[in-house]
Parts: sequence; structure tokens; C-alpha cells
Amino acid sequence: MTVVNKMRKVFSSKEYFAHIEIPDTWETIEDFTNWYLDAKLPLMIPWNAKIICSDDATAVCLFRKGAFQVELYLVHPQQYVPLHEHPDMEVITMFLGGGDPSKIKPPVPDDTAFNLHEGWGVMAPKLEVGEAHGGHIATIDKNGYVLLAFQRWDNGNPLSAAVQWKGDTAGPKQEKMIREAYPDAYIEPGWANIKGEKKS
Repeated sequence: MTVVNKMRKVFSSKEYFAHIEIPDTWETIEDFTNWYLDAKLPLMIPWNAKIICSDDATAVCLFRKGAFQVELYLVHPQQYVPLHEHPDMEVITMFLGGGDPSKIKPPVPDDTAFNLHEGWGVMAPKLEVGEAHGGHIATIDKNGYVLLAFQRWDNGNPLSAAVQWKGDTAGPKQEKMIREAYPDAYIEPGWANIKGEKKS
């Protein structure tokens, strides 16, 4: 019997995303986040997107326009998110899944047909420019976890939250990335500040 492969070989991005109306800009990070979610999380990865490989996570930009972008973060298993802040950047995160299975209530068939984590879609409060976060042992998860990071950059030129950094670092890979993005950053083992100021 001959099996006919009916899969399309090529997708036209113009065709595929034709139904999405992208504003010129957004007033706030909340407006941007709501727009992206209402558009059903379009995977419009920029042509020049870079895979970010840090000591504690791997990330990629899923969407970028002007001062706004969305990054997908895969936080590695058994990793501690250090205490840090993101200068000149606001961020809202949304949990997608992962974590320690022993601490998670399994999906109930009547509740969902998708076998999703009970915390899927939980949004963290907005982190203002320079607001510190991380530094909690509770962020260590057996299997790692996945989240989206919605961002608004003051300078209008998004890079990655992994390099827009002040505080304790995840390790030498991250410190190398910060140094490449910000040659004038102050970096010592275990700590970095893209503004060039030393640890007080």
C-alpha cells in the first residue's frame, strides 16, 4: 500500500501569520503582554535570534518589535536562580510547566484534556526597572521548568534578560555573555553589573 505524505513542505510566514495584526508599539508592558497572549503566542522568531546558553538556563526570543520582546526560558534542572535585577528593563513572566513531579498535583481528566501543569499560565507580578528578584532556594526544581519572559526595554534595543544584569551571576558562561554584550560592565567571579559600578 502506498502512503501519500500530505504534509506541506514549505510554510509561507506571510500567509501563516496573515491574521495577526501587530500594532506599531504598545503603551505599556501590560498592553504588550495582553496583545501577545490574545494573539495566541505567535512564534515569530526574529531572523537574527540568538540561542542563549547560560549556566542555569537556555533561552530564545520568540517575538520582538521595537522596545518589546518575548523570550522563552528553559531553566535547567537543579539550578538556583541567583538574586539579581535587570537594569533598564521591565519584565513579566508566565509559567508554562516543569518542576518537581513529586510536588505537583497531577492533571485530573475532567479538569483538562491537555495534560498541563496546574500552574500553566500563572503570571508573576511585573518587575519594575531595577527591581531585584531571585535568590530563593524554592526556585530549585528537580526537572527544571519553562517560562515566558515578556519584556520592555528602556533603550529600545532588546538583547536578552540573561545579559541585562546586575547582581549575583549563574556562572562563567553568563559572565562571558555579559562581557561580550557590555564590554564596560563590571564583572567579578559570581557578580556582574552592566552599568560598570562595583559591588558595594
